[in-house]
Amino acid sequence: MDIVVGGFGELRNAACPGIEQLILKAGGNASNDSDDAALLSRGRLLADVPSPTWMELHTAADGSQVLYAVLEDTNEIASFRVEGAGDSLRLVELSRVPTPGHAVTHVVFVRDDEGQGRLITADYADGYVCVHPVTESGVILEVAQMLRGEGHGPLPAQECPHAHWVQPLPDGRVLTSDLGADRIYVHHWEHGELIREGAVTLAPGTGPRDQHLLPVDSDDPAHDWRVAVAGEWGGTVTLIGPEPGHDAKHSDNGTIRVLQTVSLGPDALPKPDQAASLAFVPWNALQGNAGPRQPARA
Repeated sequence: MDIVVGGFGELRNAACPGIEQLILKAGGNASNDSDDAALLSRGRLLADVPSPTWMELHTAADGSQVLYAVLEDTNEIASFRVEGAGDSLRLVELSRVPTPGHAVTHVVFVRDDEGQGRLITADYADGYVCVHPVTESGVILEVAQMLRGEGHGPLPAQECPHAHWVQPLPDGRVLTSDLGADRIYVHHWEHGELIREGAVTLAPGTGPRDQHLLPVDSDDPAHDWRVAVAGEWGGTVTLIGPEPGHDAKHSDNGTIRVLQTVSLGPDALPKPDQAASLAFVPWNALQGNAGPRQPARA
């Protein structure tokens, strides 16, 4: 299995040379003390680009694989066609364009209400959320929209808006995290334009960072969704979703509510550490897929 990784490079006085290949060879026994355990080895440098700190893999209309990458320290986004595998794996650059926001930190591919491909970026340093059209083959075009954040939080690191994450919802809307302003902005599409309709305000000093769409046990999961949000500075995980008792199919941002907030606790998050990300892991996966269905862990 091929894995591509990136990180901060020379412009941040760090060591990442660009997008690199790692190769995972799975053995017959995953035990760490087994001779046939899974092995991870370093492959080749696939793309000499500065600070590729986030990447998103997407299948294009023709079935080809396209890798989108943010180049955080040069305020750019790039796309690559993925060819081959293993020793023959290659990334062929399709496009590399500037984004007007500063310190672009996250990007996702979505389709708008007219079916057109869009890349949405979160730009940390100034809080902008930017929208770029994308061709069906994966070529990124010049920016079409810039949505500006506003406000600030109580902490020194929250001196201004800091957009950090873009989360598409099953109902077609889009959430974005503003770590600086303690807000989750809510957006919808109108004739190909991303419209900001409001925000969910979190507790002061939360610093909402990464989000994760959770599976739900519902007859209408497209509209009865739940999203977990990592609070970097508050050391919390906050669950948001449609307010119980409202018509989720026709809800606006006024019916999206904070449903629960869980503290990670001082022992789990010693200072000066911050909560950075989260993932959903079914409990059975930690038990070797054995036994009855159990709750999941995030």
